[in-house]
Amino acid sequence: MADVKINRCVLRIVRHGGWSWGPEPRKLLQGAIHALPWLLAKELSNLVPADMDRSIFAPVRIRLPIQIHELMALANETNRDLSQPFTTSELLSQRIKAAAAIALGSDLDGVPPVEIAQVETEPGRTPTTAPETQTSAMLYVLVSWQHEDVLRQRLAAFSETALETWHAAILKIAASEKESSVEAQPEMGAAVAEIANGLVSATSDRAGILRRRLIVIAEVLHRFNLSTCPVTLVGLIDEAFPLASGEIGITTTARGETSRAKNELSIAEPALSSSEAVLRSSSIAKSQTETAITEPSAVQETLNEKTFSPHQTLSLKAPVTQPVRHGEARHISSVLPFLLLGPLGKVGYLRTLAAVFEAADLREAAPLFATALAYKVLTPPARGWRRDSDVSANAMAFAGLESPAADELLSRLATNISTHLSPLDATLSGALITGHNQREPILLVRNKDRDGLTFTLFDTEGSFLITSEEELASLEPALMQMDSSLVLVPEATATPDVLGWLDAGGFRFVTDAAPTRNEHWRLVRRIGTRRCWTNDSLSSDSTILENARRLPSATEDATEVWRQLALERPAIPLADDVRLDRHLTLAAGLGLGFISWELWRFVEETAPHLALKRFGDLTARVDYSEDSVVVSLPLGKRYRDLHDHGLLADVIDVPWLNGRTVRFTSG
Repeated sequence: MADVKINRCVLRIVRHGGWSWGPEPRKLLQGAIHALPWLLAKELSNLVPADMDRSIFAPVRIRLPIQIHELMALANETNRDLSQPFTTSELLSQRIKAAAAIALGSDLDGVPPVEIAQVETEPGRTPTTAPETQTSAMLYVLVSWQHEDVLRQRLAAFSETALETWHAAILKIAASEKESSVEAQPEMGAAVAEIANGLVSATSDRAGILRRRLIVIAEVLHRFNLSTCPVTLVGLIDEAFPLASGEIGITTTARGETSRAKNELSIAEPALSSSEAVLRSSSIAKSQTETAITEPSAVQETLNEKTFSPHQTLSLKAPVTQPVRHGEARHISSVLPFLLLGPLGKVGYLRTLAAVFEAADLREAAPLFATALAYKVLTPPARGWRRDSDVSANAMAFAGLESPAADELLSRLATNISTHLSPLDATLSGALITGHNQREPILLVRNKDRDGLTFTLFDTEGSFLITSEEELASLEPALMQMDSSLVLVPEATATPDVLGWLDAGGFRFVTDAAPTRNEHWRLVRRIGTRRCWTNDSLSSDSTILENARRLPSATEDATEVWRQLALERPAIPLADDVRLDRHLTLAAGLGLGFISWELWRFVEETAPHLALKRFGDLTARVDYSEDSVVVSLPLGKRYRDLHDHGLLADVIDVPWLNGRTVRFTSG
């Protein structure tokens, strides 16, 4: 056993998935500080060869998935003798050993390779596979959702197009993998049968079958700690949940909606399994709808002839523009787009974004998406569409591009990705709903954008945009998850149809709009000079009034947030399809709202537009290297506030930066 000396150890615990810190957060933290460094030192001593003499001066970062019950168990052993083994540490030690081997493998010669996928784990435990070792972002996201017990909720929000593309892409992954070992098949078959028996109540339409197949894939990968989908598993799922072999995957209409078509195969061909049929038909549909982008000159010639329509479904697989060179440095006038990465990474948005690009086969378009996201928080365009060179330079730096992304390509991205956004919407709204305090009211506002009216739900704490839909009925899933909260409805939104729909759905509301002749709402005492009404017949007047007093200020903040993000800052002004713009409004709102909430919630009411105003002119220097993007901020109060509140932590796995880590520093 080697002697290992650690000069400095920093322990950071990041909470994911909505679980609380427990009844004694301080005890939990003390337990982690007491046990985890000791376990790390122990495993490093076993890992490093005894005859090795080596010093490592660069920081070594080890990411360790751990469950709350494991931390609590460690906390309960805080005062025990460290020389004795921890009773709950066996599986934890294996995880630490595997993670340390990955982190140190390139720095220590002779460290034995560790095959993460072969580390045994108990059913229901956290997967030991680190995110960096996953071959598929889709599979990693599905398994993560399964582990966090939100998989069915997330998949329920998937559009049919998203279900089709994720399913077909996973089948392609399985087809490219070698056959799994025969010994594992009986156990896997029993697991599939067990999971299938628990899904008999699901709907039997195609979308329902696709959801069940994805649930089984995620659950089996989670149980067996697999990093990819084996062909054996696909065959078992075909038996449990067959798909009609005559149906093809998806075709895309002018607006991107899914449609059905029959797969016309030769009678002489052998019969296809449902998975083979989906793969075959998906490629047929794709070849019928895609037109490849070749050289920029060809694109420009088409545009000059005015034959381009943003409604066309065009491939964006070719490089959209040149990436920034290694060793280059940029000075930017606003660091705000980079500040969004931390909050978005914390809620799993960046991982889901990588999965969406993978499923839709749009990986090369990731810098275009980053450009559009940056435009959401930078200076608004003049006349609604013209951006100055400084704004374009900021967006280029954020997207890691050598030259600005053409507006035509951004418009095509908006069309191509519009039907694949539902997983991203579900990630954003799911995180906000999980963090919502059910004792606080939510606000329902009808807003106007370039494509008409939308209904948007805001969390009155922090003015977070939870979700935005064209149809009121589409808000029902989110409202059902927050049905303990009172819904505030301002007078401009409180039409008879809106209030009637809320009442029929069993959602409690309070409004400052007087009832019409056919409405029989309960009158509550005045709020200042105004009266309010509610359909809540059980809560006391004081409870209703306590919530209703939030209505004026919440409406004012929501109106300002929507004006600044949705109306003044269109991400892609020339795009006919506004669904990407609406989604980016939600994403930017979460990032800005998180910054505002972390910094100022104890001193004032917070809202996303406060961060937009106070950090929009914070400059930075951006340096690009082979493995990192270093963002240097000027020293000052704003830097100290961001640093002290944990908003400048490293961000990994940014989809458009090719695996480089974004690091924040002062300078």
